[in-house]
Amino acid sequence: MRTLGVIAALVAAVFLFFQVWDYSLSRYRYRLTIEIDVDGVTKSASSVHEAKPMKTWSIDVGSGGATAFSAEAVFVDLGAGRNVVALLAVGPKADRYLFYSLVSGAFGRRADTVEDWKWLATQTSAVELKSDNLPTLATVRDFNDPLSTEIVPPDQLPRFFGPGVHFKRAWVQMTRDPVTRMIKKQIPGLADVTSWNAKRPRPTTYGGFDAHSWYFLREK
Repeated sequence: MRTLGVIAALVAAVFLFFQVWDYSLSRYRYRLTIEIDVDGVTKSASSVHEAKPMKTWSIDVGSGGATAFSAEAVFVDLGAGRNVVALLAVGPKADRYLFYSLVSGAFGRRADTVEDWKWLATQTSAVELKSDNLPTLATVRDFNDPLSTEIVPPDQLPRFFGPGVHFKRAWVQMTRDPVTRMIKKQIPGLADVTSWNAKRPRPTTYGGFDAHSWYFLREK
């Protein structure tokens, strides 16, 4: 009986190992590119994000999953001290996490299983994002002060920056390029996220935009 128990435990351990290993191979990276038209000249910038499923197991809960996400916002320099930042959120109020919505919305397939993740990683075409799946746009007027961050609806760029500035398009494309790490240089206040978050505004209702560092940077 003891031998059978040991064999069963070994079989379970091997099964669990291959489940975790299968998940570890299912990560994907994509490049998010933003284009803004400034007086007839296209200003563009991009960042590379990585999503990785994490298989977990415990005696109490059993098998489960989570997502590790490494990413940074896209910083578009418009010139003359102006900028547009595509946050790590989706929607006019930044109320949807970008990594749960962006890719599945673009490619029309939810990332619910290992097979879904593997399929997404094989896609090669660039996909333009629809208006209901755009990352939340904002501008930061003082790079050391989260209070200066303001959401900018895509159709209202002329009101914020002048009549010659218009949102052009955004798209995603799968890539093998490394995850980018530029936002701390572009917005120096994010180099110390503890200090940045201590200064941020407090939303009046749960879920309100508060310029937390996770809208700009995720490091896993």
